[in-house]
Amino acid sequence: MWTLAACFAVAIVSALLPWVNAELMLLAVAAPMTSIADLLVLVLAVTAGQVSGKAALYWIARRATSQSPSGRIGRAVGRWREACDRRQRSTQTMMTMSAIFGLPPFYVTTVAAGALRVDFARFLIAAIFGRFLHFSAVALAPLAFHAGYK
Repeated sequence: MWTLAACFAVAIVSALLPWVNAELMLLAVAAPMTSIADLLVLVLAVTAGQVSGKAALYWIARRATSQSPSGRIGRAVGRWREACDRRQRSTQTMMTMSAIFGLPPFYVTTVAAGALRVDFARFLIAAIFGRFLHFSAVALAPLAFHAGYK
């Protein structure tokens, strides 16, 4: 139980501070586990922590840009917002791919989504789905080296 709470907390910190690596922590905790059910609970805890942290980061970016900048930068931000609104499916796909593969880095995608006022529900769906798949792959990676999973 304490391990799950610690993993949840580290995942929140890693969502806010990109130099804290949730994947390494997850690998370290998942490697000795022998139960797929235990791995699933661990992945859910890390996913919940990451998504909680990314949601906070999204809102920080959104509030920090509550007043659009003026001039050339303001016009560019406006064009990007309009593009995201017009191409919602592409925006959703990009956020989801970023959450799964980290390209572009999900930290950058999160800040951009908040700053460009992408619908929070759409961001949250991409974050939950993508981070769950990402962390599932990381947690299952030791299977290639360890046959003791049940």
